[in-house]
Amino acid sequence: MTNVVPRLLAELRDVPISTAGASPKLRQARWVLLAFYCVGLVTYTVTVSPPFSLRPLLMWLGLAMLIVSLGNPLGWAKGMLIDWLPIYIILITYDIVRGLVDNLGITPHNFPQLAFDQWLFGSVGLTHRLQNWLWTPGHPHLGDYVAWGIYISHFSVSLVIAALLWMRNRELFLGFRRRLLAIWLVAIGFFAIYPTVPPWMSADQGKLPHLTRIIDSVWHSVSSGQVDALLNSNDGRIPIENQVAAVPSMHAALPMLICLFLWSKWRHGRVLLAMYTVLMGFTLVYTGEHYVFDVLTGWALAGVVHVAMNRFESRRAEPLRAEAQHRVEIADEDVAVAAHR
Repeated sequence: MTNVVPRLLAELRDVPISTAGASPKLRQARWVLLAFYCVGLVTYTVTVSPPFSLRPLLMWLGLAMLIVSLGNPLGWAKGMLIDWLPIYIILITYDIVRGLVDNLGITPHNFPQLAFDQWLFGSVGLTHRLQNWLWTPGHPHLGDYVAWGIYISHFSVSLVIAALLWMRNRELFLGFRRRLLAIWLVAIGFFAIYPTVPPWMSADQGKLPHLTRIIDSVWHSVSSGQVDALLNSNDGRIPIENQVAAVPSMHAALPMLICLFLWSKWRHGRVLLAMYTVLMGFTLVYTGEHYVFDVLTGWALAGVVHVAMNRFESRRAEPLRAEAQHRVEIADEDVAVAAHR
């Protein structure tokens, strides 16, 4: 018994993190288990709550990755520890920072986002113009529910894409994870140092005409046991209703990052990637959650992080390319010598 743990750790150290190479029977079993998984996920969503909270979301994603790793459970465990633990830590850290900013009385700022939007769109700002055009007080319409769905997708889409990449191509996952961690680290720094005021709060302070916090209104219009459980959960949740905003906007930055990263890898989905990015930006402004300034700086942050990571990865690959080229040259020399003889 005393040797079990060291032996298990040694096996965990040496096992590859891979979902490939399963036998035909295991592949068939995967599809059966994935079918049960889908039924379970739908049941959980209907009877408990949608898994947008951090802990249940990662639990369901981890279960999907375990099913795909059928035949290599130690590789799955190693992947959860090495590949996914940093993501979990950075999200928990961001959650803690947001909570501190909300609850410690740190004064959020209106500058420069309010001045920028008023310079572009007049003293009332773009959000007020959009809500006068599209919003019917007290009566959310179809477009408002679509905006609500786009808004809350922020809390799961990037992690779902990360899980899909992990299951299909770990190298792509690691590249995407590097960008996610970098962008979250920057966001934590900005949010801790300089929390900002969203448009709806600026309106409450009298700096803008009256605005409706549409996301909040739609949440309560679809109020149910499941939604209440999600909103009131303190069990490792991602805060859905945050009282202050972040500049750059992470709601805007992550869709742009996803778009940039997948643009060359998912050519058939380029229209969808671009539409999601633009619609998220529109949603943030229309619902009063962010200024145009926040959205543009979020897009810029995603672009800077993506370009920086591309250069980092290119430089890191240079020694490997040089070594491969050297091996090719040696092989060519060996062939030439053999031919001369």
